[in-house]
Order: sequence, then C-alpha cells, then structure tokens
Amino acid sequence: MEYNPLRTRAAYEHFLYTLPIRYPGIKRSTLTYIPSGAYFGRAEGFLLFGS
Repeated sequence: MEYNPLRTRAAYEHFLYTLPIRYPGIKRSTLTYIPSGAYFGRAEGFLLFGS
C-alpha cells in the first residue's frame, strides 16, 4: 500500500512534524496542525531553508 500522509489526521501531523528530519535542507519549522473539525484542519507556520 502506498503511503498517504493525508489519510488520517495522525498521519498528516506526523508528516508535518517530521519534515525537517526527512529533508535536511529545512533548517527550522514552525508548522503546526490546527484542527477545525473531525475531518478538517489546516497547517500554519514557516519553513526556513538553509544552503
């Protein structure tokens, strides 16, 4: 089965919060998942990329 980070809220949160681990070019992340209902939410914050 193909990995789909949008399948569940937990999978999406894990995807967001582990971006800097999987992509070393991301030097800082302030991304936060903000739920707005049982099936909806949004990500807010910044990604800082280094050279």
